[in-house]
Amino acid sequence: MKNTNTYRTLKQRNTLFTWFILTTSFMFFIPSLMMDRIWLDLKSIQVQEINYEGDDVFLHIERVIHRNFTGEYFVNIRSVEGNFICQARSDGVFVYRKDAVLPDHVDIAWWLGSRKKLDECVENGFTTGTFRINTCQKVVDSLWHIPIAQRCVESNLFTIVKRI
Repeated sequence: MKNTNTYRTLKQRNTLFTWFILTTSFMFFIPSLMMDRIWLDLKSIQVQEINYEGDDVFLHIERVIHRNFTGEYFVNIRSVEGNFICQARSDGVFVYRKDAVLPDHVDIAWWLGSRKKLDECVENGFTTGTFRINTCQKVVDSLWHIPIAQRCVESNLFTIVKRI
């Protein structure tokens, strides 16, 4: 093996703790890299660029679920300046099903998980302005609910304006 800095450092710190950290890191890093090929490929979230305050905001979601798995999600909405507006989480872990089909028209209330969660976002400033949606989905162990992999996808920027 070539005598690199990494090799020398690992040789100097060849302890059980070092190997535990390396093994644990690889156990979570590699599955996250492979998530889009093994479990779920959330390819894109597109929101209509101009929306009117009070109207439903619709999303176009491109995703493929490759196999059934236990998981959870969270969705953040931030202003264009990066200010946190709100976050919605799944109500615990659930089974993503390979045969699941998205509704014909996915509105933001559905994507957040409920109309109540959308109302909380509106109370926190999701009214008028320019926003971005960030969606993170996790694969978790079905027995202990330990996260195995996670990927996040951001939407395009979109604007909500007052109706004149």
